[in-house]
Amino acid sequence: MFKNLGAKFTQIMKKPIDDVPVDFWDISKAEKHGWLEKQGAVVKTWRKRYFIMKQGKLFWFLDEHVTMQTKTRGVIDCANNCVSVKGAEDFTNEQNSFEISQKTGEIFYFICPSKKEKEEWINRIGRAIVLGKKNQQQQQQQRSGF
Repeated sequence: MFKNLGAKFTQIMKKPIDDVPVDFWDISKAEKHGWLEKQGAVVKTWRKRYFIMKQGKLFWFLDEHVTMQTKTRGVIDCANNCVSVKGAEDFTNEQNSFEISQKTGEIFYFICPSKKEKEEWINRIGRAIVLGKKNQQQQQQQRSGF
């Protein structure tokens, strides 16, 4: 009955990112990009994915050959939806791991190939969270007339 819908379920983005699209395929302007392992949300296995951090958003893909037509496997809006990023070795029992906590309570876990990479990812994601909070505070002040 649903055979001819035209796209596989895994090729469809779960929800729109926002009103202003991010050109994730142009990694020359990316804040950070590279391979990480991510723990699955439902099946808690570790899967290697290619990540691109751009404009406060963390996108992931099956491989590093990202073009304008590539569908994301997921995105985390670090600037608007995250509250913290920190090391997670004690929880995951994996070296060079970290976690991102969202306002919803959802936690994402990642493993980096090296300690240096872990520190760089945590710094970039932490910066996006801080800048996002500053922007939200400024918007609230503008709305309230300060």
